[in-house]
Amino acid sequence: MTSDRHSRNNNDDNNESTALIKNDLFIKRQRPDSYRNHFYWLFSSLTALVSYKFINGLARLVTVSVVGHLGSQELAGMSLAQMLESCTTLYLALGLTSALDTLCGQAWTGAKDKTIIGLYIQRSIMIYITGAISICIFWILCLKYLMNDGSTDEAVIRYAGIYILFFIPGIVTYAGYHIAGAYLQAQGIMRVGGYGALLSIPVTIAANYLLVVGKPFELGPAGAALADSTSSIIMLIIMMSYIIFNTKSQAGWGGWHIRHALQDWGPIIRLCIPTICLHLLMSGIPQLCTLAISHFGETYSIAAHFILLKSSMAFHAFAHGLKHAMATRIGNLMGQGSLADVKRAIVMSSVFAFCLATVSSTLLIVWRREYPSLYTKDEDIAQVVSKVLPILALQLVGYIYSNLAIGICDGLGRQRITVTMAFIAYFILGIPTCYFFAFTMKWAVLGLWIGLMIAEFIFAILLFIHLYMLNWSKELYEIEKRIKKG
Repeated sequence: MTSDRHSRNNNDDNNESTALIKNDLFIKRQRPDSYRNHFYWLFSSLTALVSYKFINGLARLVTVSVVGHLGSQELAGMSLAQMLESCTTLYLALGLTSALDTLCGQAWTGAKDKTIIGLYIQRSIMIYITGAISICIFWILCLKYLMNDGSTDEAVIRYAGIYILFFIPGIVTYAGYHIAGAYLQAQGIMRVGGYGALLSIPVTIAANYLLVVGKPFELGPAGAALADSTSSIIMLIIMMSYIIFNTKSQAGWGGWHIRHALQDWGPIIRLCIPTICLHLLMSGIPQLCTLAISHFGETYSIAAHFILLKSSMAFHAFAHGLKHAMATRIGNLMGQGSLADVKRAIVMSSVFAFCLATVSSTLLIVWRREYPSLYTKDEDIAQVVSKVLPILALQLVGYIYSNLAIGICDGLGRQRITVTMAFIAYFILGIPTCYFFAFTMKWAVLGLWIGLMIAEFIFAILLFIHLYMLNWSKELYEIEKRIKKG
């Protein structure tokens, strides 16, 4: 850590342009940082990360709303394209981000040569380019199969193909700003992404109007894809501008080294693949629940489940922000070798998790009768949503704590543990629980969400049991060995 950080000067802590450590210095702190400093760091980082993730999700909802007014086929085509994109390039980008949270966070405080994080970034870029080319070929084959199968409307497939083709700039820049964000977050610079997301909103709204429905363009799905790309383009430009023009943020960059960037991909891939599997598992259960609801034979049940699903996703920004903040914090502290600071950071993050869980669940419970009116006027749908909202509120509590545990595991580099625990919680225990309450007990949508809530708490409990039983001294040794090897 720098002498500024050792001085416990809160004004210096507030300055994000101040590097956390010097380029050629590695000091294991003798005295742990105060709970107050841990609180401030987490509060500042969490505010920035939650804001940028929430705004980024809002930008995509703007495009969905605009395309929805074009027609059902256009909306269906875009939904199909986004489903393919989400399960492939999006999860690949998120997997690489998780790997970089671990490797860059640990190396920034643990390595004498800080430019190793620049090398990790270059290797991630090369991995993404290689994976994206293969994924694009996979998209073509999927759309061709659907066209030959004949079960999907040809117009829908055509619109999906158009959207994917014109979304290529978004595919590249989406991964670019996530990778740049991981580079900055490892250095304790969190707010740049939030500023970029905030500035991208008016640009995205204007682009949707001009390119999708505005004259003289009126490009339809093609314009929607280009408009959808604008938010990630703006965010990447802002992040890269900050890195280029803020000299202190360049401390981890040692220039381009193509030969080294094409070597030693193993550590990144080993951390990336479990995260991809984790996202597939966590998104797979709700999709299976949607399929199960179709067997209830009630249209309003499907609509109610859709509202509940979108409502839960709106609150996920809190959990995801906490996860990424903790991954960076734990990685930094383990890299510098301070277990006392790790303990204090976990204590303070648990306080934040409790506050976030209390606020989000209380809002849903208090407004459970008025909330459905935001989405529907149908009394049957509203009644189901109101009945399930308290269960959704509890599920969000488990989700926030499970993401806290995931962030700690990511900071340690234990992504394989999270995917193993997720498989046990969601598929081995979660699916039978959902089936029992929904079909055996005949509680329908309520039963499915009770099962999801139980699975979420089981996942969080399993992760925290694992962390409690962990040999933290051995983890320090393994991290130090990995940093020296790098």
